[in-house]
Amino acid sequence: MGANLRILLINNGKGVEFRNYNHQAAQFEEAADAFIAAAGHYGNQSPELIKHYAQDLGYEYLCASTKEEFEQVVSRYLTSEITDKPILFEVFTNTEEEKKALKIVRSIESDGSMVIKKALKNAVKQTLGEKAIEQVRKTFKN
Repeated sequence: MGANLRILLINNGKGVEFRNYNHQAAQFEEAADAFIAAAGHYGNQSPELIKHYAQDLGYEYLCASTKEEFEQVVSRYLTSEITDKPILFEVFTNTEEEKKALKIVRSIESDGSMVIKKALKNAVKQTLGEKAIEQVRKTFKN
């Protein structure tokens, strides 16, 4: 792998996406863990499994279990410089926090659409200029 490769691995110890409110398996609640989400498999959030796997493959390994830990290492993960090795960043999460985060992200997306539209409109105006904008308006009126 190239040294510019970056992998973000969200380790929730199971398939939390199957427990989120917008997934069909969510109707099974706790039973989704055992029968659909593979809870407890693949290391059950082992702090060593992925670390050793990544390091054995020659990757630089970063991890975070808290917001503070995340803030300490995220700049290394996001560096624009080519590093000596590819980087794997493992972030440990839990079901409830992931559910909350999903709802927040989805609400930002819908609430923020007007902000995005305004920003795009302003960018187009600055790029094209008033004369071009007026010509576009005339074209669409006809």
